[in-house]
Amino acid sequence: MKNIKRYLIFGAMIFLAGCEAQNDTSFEKLIGECPQTEVLNDISNRKGRIQRDTIANVYKLYSGIDGSYDSQDVCVVCNLPEQFQKDDIVVLFSGTYYKYDGQIKKKLPGQNFYYLELTQIKLLN
Repeated sequence: MKNIKRYLIFGAMIFLAGCEAQNDTSFEKLIGECPQTEVLNDISNRKGRIQRDTIANVYKLYSGIDGSYDSQDVCVVCNLPEQFQKDDIVVLFSGTYYKYDGQIKKKLPGQNFYYLELTQIKLLN
């Protein structure tokens, strides 16, 4: 019985040691201007869904990749107009993808992260 308690305590310590707090507030500066990273692609008339990331304090635009059923572009939007700063709205957008070098980690395989500077956006839903 003593050994079981020791293993449980040891396992809990390992689990807790692997957890880390995410209190980084450096993302706030992204709203309004994109970081000066490499320009990757200009896109036009793509459909996507806007979601607010409450941990990073940014808006992300999720867009499916044509010809794929399990991949998506996740864009940290740098210049999202105020009227579009809402959760779960579907939009049609155009803009420029910049190389992502930020600290937001991928949550799912098949996600490609970019910074997005919008040139056009239109509400669809």
